[in-house]
Amino acid sequence: MAAEMGIEADAVDTLDNQELIATLPRAIRLINDHISTPANAQHMNSSRRKILLFCETGNGHSALVIIAYLMVMFNLGFPDALQVAHMQRFCIDMDESSKQMLASFESIIEAKRDVEHAKRISSINSKLAIPTKVNKKRDFEGQHDMTNTMDMDIDEGPFLGRRGVAPFQDRSK
Repeated sequence: MAAEMGIEADAVDTLDNQELIATLPRAIRLINDHISTPANAQHMNSSRRKILLFCETGNGHSALVIIAYLMVMFNLGFPDALQVAHMQRFCIDMDESSKQMLASFESIIEAKRDVEHAKRISSINSKLAIPTKVNKKRDFEGQHDMTNTMDMDIDEGPFLGRRGVAPFQDRSK
């Protein structure tokens, strides 16, 4: 029936929280793909793209997916994402294992963000490295001045005693 009306439908089936945490990235990607597809807005004559997310009870896994979505897409911590979800849904079925699953998912998100941050810093540092090739269009005098100003010893100055950037940090201290 939905297909006849031009409504897209997709499903992510899980049995328990262990399966759910493994499929959260896929569910989030499906939501983003649907929302960002321009054909959806043109077909429905609306600039607002919507999703209907539901599970068997409407209070269980669908609520957990929404909370995880808020954590990933809006950079919210678990408590803040839960509060936002509670503002829209008055009943969320969340037992202790669900809370632990979302807390673990938050740790995974933070670890991925730390790795990406370290990659960006590394990329920036490699772009700031001393160029080995001199532009041939410059005259000899300009080359000489450039090499004198760019010449630095890595063992001196701001790099002395510098440690590498680790992608993960122990936050228990």
